[in-house]
Amino acid sequence: MNSDISQFRERFIIDATTLLDQMEAELLVLENDRINLELINSVFRAMHTLKGVAGMYGFNKIGEYTHYLENVYDAMRNNEITLTQDIFDITFQSVDHLRNLLDDIDFVNEENKINQSELLSRVEQILPIDDDSLKVVDTKEDELNVKSEANVERTYYILLHANETYIKRGIIVLNIFKELSGLGKYKIADKIYTEPSKSKKQEENWVLFLVTDKNIEDIEKVFMFVLDDCKIVKISDSNIFDTATEAESQAIIELLTDDTSIIEESERLRKLKSEEQLTVSKKVKPSVSTKTEKKESLKKNLQSKSKSQSINRISVEATKLDNLMYLVGELITVNSQLILSTRSSRFDDIRTYLEQVDKLSEQFRNSALDLRLVPINDMVHSFKRLVLDLSIELGKEVDFQIEGVNTELDKSTIDVLIKPLIHIISNSLEHGIETPDIRESKGKSRIGKINFFAYHQGNNVFINVQDDGVGIDTDEILKKAVEKGFIKADEQLSKQEIYDLIFLPGFSTAQNLTKVSGRGLGMDVVRRKISEVRGEVELTSELGVGTSFTIKLQQSISILDTMLVQVADMFFMLPLSDVEMCTQNSVAEIEKNSYTGTLTHEDELIPFIDLHKTFELPIGTTRNLKTVVLSKQDNKFAIIVDRIIGEHQAVLRPLGKTFENQKLFTSVSVLSDGEMAFMLDIVALQKTIIYEK
Repeated sequence: MNSDISQFRERFIIDATTLLDQMEAELLVLENDRINLELINSVFRAMHTLKGVAGMYGFNKIGEYTHYLENVYDAMRNNEITLTQDIFDITFQSVDHLRNLLDDIDFVNEENKINQSELLSRVEQILPIDDDSLKVVDTKEDELNVKSEANVERTYYILLHANETYIKRGIIVLNIFKELSGLGKYKIADKIYTEPSKSKKQEENWVLFLVTDKNIEDIEKVFMFVLDDCKIVKISDSNIFDTATEAESQAIIELLTDDTSIIEESERLRKLKSEEQLTVSKKVKPSVSTKTEKKESLKKNLQSKSKSQSINRISVEATKLDNLMYLVGELITVNSQLILSTRSSRFDDIRTYLEQVDKLSEQFRNSALDLRLVPINDMVHSFKRLVLDLSIELGKEVDFQIEGVNTELDKSTIDVLIKPLIHIISNSLEHGIETPDIRESKGKSRIGKINFFAYHQGNNVFINVQDDGVGIDTDEILKKAVEKGFIKADEQLSKQEIYDLIFLPGFSTAQNLTKVSGRGLGMDVVRRKISEVRGEVELTSELGVGTSFTIKLQQSISILDTMLVQVADMFFMLPLSDVEMCTQNSVAEIEKNSYTGTLTHEDELIPFIDLHKTFELPIGTTRNLKTVVLSKQDNKFAIIVDRIIGEHQAVLRPLGKTFENQKLFTSVSVLSDGEMAFMLDIVALQKTIIYEK
């Protein structure tokens, strides 16, 4: 038994974390819609689920704490108390506390002990708890009503959609039925129907009826591990089988089983009862024609509801996805090797088949990458919480707007981005947005704005964080940079170059510290973290108007379509999305323009870089020069190479320690003959042009 608990404990932590994330997101919505009973119920159910399951895996303190807190929300559900700011604050702090308890199963952390005691004390100030009851009874009349209701038998309709995942999760359906028998009497329909799935496997739907004096929450406890796979509906406030014969009971079961919609049938039964059309005492048996009519009218409805009970999203260990991505990478590498090694005319016969393999390989790549894509909505609720907490601490009023929450990114990219984005958002709130009085004195709204946008553009994903605060004073930046020795006093810099100084290590203009300021990342680390996922960050600002941070990310961080080129004996790759065109120039033309460092392109002069000189590579006696024109951040420039090999689907791997100090490469790929090709950092190349000018 202990081994089973150990096996599923990690799964509980994952599920509990997801539940807490969902709860936090709902609280943020609930704060602006305090009478939303659906959200209050959802928060209650989250705590109720945690309370019911936590103790099974040894998280007793989580069970103890959620037991008390769920009573507060239960009281709100019953209109006994109202949702106040104090309750909000306690609940938000409780979410953080419960997360900490997931890492402290033995409850040995002193800070957790102090927090548990303080929070429980605050909860009891809101609602004194009777340990012997989950519901607070205010009056004797209510108490009598509760007692009388407790003895009333009700009939429930239960549909359980069983599937093969139960075996892997160690769930035994027989044990569920044993627990169910402890609540009352149940009947299983005489027919358990199966539906063939796409994989030709069959899944069972258990249809049963339960007569009990317990409420629906007690029933849900029995099904707590499979709650997503079942539907529980009360169909009568009485025992509909108590006066019926066996034949009549079977007739009722048949009518409600198979091809009927649970919800619609429940409403139908209530209507029949109210109109006294369903009178079991008169032994009225449903006719075959009525049953057939119901089957035809509700068949599609039931099928859609039944299928909706299946889990359409599964959790997969990151290591398994990493292994899949490794195999995809190997496939793409072998495919690229085939293409490169069969370019001669003697392979014409197999080229058609090779093209088919190439298409299938691309589809496989895209499907595998989709597995790792998750919507950024999974991380934005933590930003809402950050803005809420920090605005209270700083005494500022902020309207935080989010758009594009369904934009998808690689899960590993999101994991890397969370801390940089937290720093950017907190920076906007702390140093950008003014206090209400100052904003009002400037003729602005007392409420500041921070907007978070995410959107796709081509093969890239952009994330933009902008505020309408004070903006950045370039004079202040220059002054600070001179004081720290980053630049000389007489050095002339463009506006963008001044903004780039903010990303230098050790650069800061913060005048005060808060819980966020002075901790975590500096802006230099923000840029470096974003660079780790081959992203770019750009800052723009206008004094008195506001500041904007724009992060540009490649949609795929593992496999990329590139242009493969050669310079001397080295191979380089360029992101295909940045390549505008390829041309050829004579050696004489390049030498003629080497003084100005520019070439004519579409009636304009653009700068160029000779990679021979950049990487100090040997120059042959004869040179057949090729020019690749690149467009990056609305700026065009060209690079001079010896040979353009063509498009190359590259599996990019991190650089080893040998190249860790090389600033012009971002990653490396292995070619068909075992040679290495280096991915050039286009932004870094651009900067070499600026500095040379």
